[in-house]
Amino acid sequence: MAKNYNLTELRALSSAYGKKEKQVKFSKFIAMPAIISSGLCYVYLTPIFPLKSKKDVILLLLGVFFGALGAFFGWKRILPQIVEREYQRNQFVEKNRFVNTLTQLMADKQRSVWSSLCAVSKRVDGQFKEDLEILISRLRNADEKEARASFAAFASRYEDDVFFSQYVDELCTAHLEGRGNLGTLQGLKDNHNLIKLKQEEFYSQKASYVFSSFVAFGIITGIVLSLHTLPSIGEAYPKIFSHNIVGWVDFGLYYLIMIWVFNRLAMGYFDDSVLQMKK
Repeated sequence: MAKNYNLTELRALSSAYGKKEKQVKFSKFIAMPAIISSGLCYVYLTPIFPLKSKKDVILLLLGVFFGALGAFFGWKRILPQIVEREYQRNQFVEKNRFVNTLTQLMADKQRSVWSSLCAVSKRVDGQFKEDLEILISRLRNADEKEARASFAAFASRYEDDVFFSQYVDELCTAHLEGRGNLGTLQGLKDNHNLIKLKQEEFYSQKASYVFSSFVAFGIITGIVLSLHTLPSIGEAYPKIFSHNIVGWVDFGLYYLIMIWVFNRLAMGYFDDSVLQMKK
């Protein structure tokens, strides 16, 4: 789960990979919860044509308050996890590109590990590229102890990916011995590709579940909204529910339940612990 990031940290994570237009749109994940939260209040507590009485004005302001609560939920609960999830996915894509490209280059026995790393550095992007360029510069004229330390420092940046860490360990051996076990590298590359495929399937399944949950939520809200349009119910709705203490209490309980549901939904959607592969 995401830690508590401040705005600077969130922007740094969002800009670590990709161009500005591909970065997470902060306003989107703050505005959406605000609209849903205030929309719930208006759907349940106001008639279809509000501002007919002082109570309607109060309920209108109450909707603004609930919108602010939704925005706070989006800012503190959803946005950090969206940014972190995208950061991890983009990072994995770059690691996977590195593993596949380098394995192809290492098939050429005339290439050294160092020259292969230099070639790969031109094909990766973002923070990973910066880390790789640091490794390349440290390996230049490095002795055995310095080379091992440099590879270890590079691998430690991505220690949550066991196959990638093993791949870097094998590169270190190849660099020091002047030759590499191509079969081992190809096996680790294949495992990394399989993990990437499984990750995308996992994310797709979660997205489908969230979509189904929002569809169910939309249906329930639509049913309530349709009640406003029925003459027999619409005229009596303010008196028996939206302008009544019973309706306010019922909506308060319903809102708390929805907060719990959305919080549980967020916890499940952003829980990627099953994907972690630490040594």
